[in-house]
Amino acid sequence: MVQLDQNEKNFLKICRHFRAMLDTPVIQNDEKERKKCMRSAVLYLILSPYDNEQSDLLHRMLGERALECIPTFK
Repeated sequence: MVQLDQNEKNFLKICRHFRAMLDTPVIQNDEKERKKCMRSAVLYLILSPYDNEQSDLLHRMLGERALECIPTFK
């Protein structure tokens, strides 16, 4: 899904895909992969065009504990 949305340059959807991956037990149990997914989600969220959805998702992500493990991106 990420590759498909990368071709279409739909960055907000890519961010949502990475956030969905963060909820899986495999990613939650692997700190390296969790950081990688969180970084990708943040970067694609920033790349997405500003609108109400992007703003809402940005504020929700700021409150997530997983963001604290990558302080540079907070």
